Amino acid sequence: FRLSIFQPKNIKGLNIMKQYLSYLATAVFLFATAAFASAACVQGDNGSTTQSFTLFAGQTINSGNVSATVVGDNLEVTYTTTDGWTLNEVHLWVGADVADMPSTRKGNPIPGKFPYVSGDIAPATTYTLNVPLSDLDFACPGDDKSYLVGAHASLSKTLDDGSVQSETGWS
Repeated sequence: FRLSIFQPKNIKGLNIMKQYLSYLATAVFLFATAAFASAACVQGDNGSTTQSFTLFAGQTINSGNVSATVVGDNLEVTYTTTDGWTLNEVHLWVGADVADMPSTRKGNPIPGKFPYVSGDIAPATTYTLNVPLSDLDFACPGDDKSYLVGAHASLSKTLDDGSVQSETGWS
């Protein structure tokens, strides 16, 4: 099970990036125990059972991370904020081809149409979405497939002067 992150070229404009932020041939999810997986499914990233990526608010503000791991029959994707940022809502898409991501005719992603959504969770600092492996047509042991992830978040942060900064976040 390998994972690559989908990253828009211009996050504010939501233009699809022609190249992936990082194509990680060995970025993989590892089952935590032998009860959940056999060696046939395991291709760890430096032996880790979790793969993490930066959650960018706006285009460049590190507001936390999105991490993923396989637990039992689910891909667990956890959004975690830092530095005073909070989650208002999260949207997640996972697929084998970016062409399958809900998008406009011009190719801009439509997070509101992503299949996995939190609903209103404000002011959460962490939230986990579970994607059944069966939704991905992935079976363990035996399958060796690569997937892309589009992780979107509505973020906010209360500033020192009491005002609130709101941003769209992507990982």
